[in-house]
Amino acid sequence: MGLVAAISLFFFFSSHASKIVDFHPTQFSAYAAAPFFFSIGDGLKFSDHIDPQAPTLMRGAVDNFLVSPGNQKIAVVTGGNLVIVDRSGPSQRTVTPVNSAMSAVLSGEGNSKLIGQHYFRDTGFQ
Repeated sequence: MGLVAAISLFFFFSSHASKIVDFHPTQFSAYAAAPFFFSIGDGLKFSDHIDPQAPTLMRGAVDNFLVSPGNQKIAVVTGGNLVIVDRSGPSQRTVTPVNSAMSAVLSGEGNSKLIGQHYFRDTGFQ
């Protein structure tokens, strides 16, 4: 008798979906354990959650990026340049022109590097 009752209750409750009664959230906020770099549109920002109101550190499409180990700075390939951006404010330093994350814009014969010209070259963005 108990086995029949248990089986009946199992099938009764498994055929009815669970419902959350009167659940009407107006806002759902998700925060990370530590702040991080993110972009919204063409604006690079830094916050512990995706916040459209966070200060914009840099404007431009992010083609490639690499965050520093200390999470203080980010190297960004944008607008044909390798740029270093500091999280503490809208300060940035253009390092060198690049045509991708892996090759520099070179102006010598046969795309050879000119003496004294800075460039970025790597087999991967490291």
